[in-house]
Amino acid sequence: MLLEALVAIVILTIGFLAWSGAMMGATQGQYAAAKHTESIEIANYYLEQMRRDPQFWNPEFSGLGCSVTNCWGAAAPPEPDPCGVAYPAYADAGPYNGGGWHAGCQNLTLESGGTIPEPYNFQWRADIHCKGGTGAGGTCSQDNQTADLTVWIETQTLHGGWDTYVVTGLKKAPKS
Repeated sequence: MLLEALVAIVILTIGFLAWSGAMMGATQGQYAAAKHTESIEIANYYLEQMRRDPQFWNPEFSGLGCSVTNCWGAAAPPEPDPCGVAYPAYADAGPYNGGGWHAGCQNLTLESGGTIPEPYNFQWRADIHCKGGTGAGGTCSQDNQTADLTVWIETQTLHGGWDTYVVTGLKKAPKS
């Protein structure tokens, strides 16, 4: 009888440990999914800031016929984020090209209605749209009325590493 009770306790303990391990894994998965959703929401916020920028084409844009793909300088006067820090020019190199990160404002009020609970970094870039694709020799026919927008967001993971998320979009020049 004592042996049966001991076997039952061992079986229940093993079952409880398996169940608690599954619960810890589910909690970590839920945290990762929440971070992913939050990061994409932040990236979409910055993409929308670029799309709604009234100074995007003038004077930040250096002019039609720009000979490089990225033709944007800093806004004048500088446009501040919700923390009062001036937004940088849309000219970041990107995280895979040695570009430096900008500290993100945690006072953003996102669609979820809350502010950002943890620090994050961002980069953004606008490039002249290449219509018809890249031709021979890497050249393209520039569409100076359309810009390719890219936003990168860097957030810290549960275990101290960093995840990078990217969102892309287009912005058309206003019709005259």
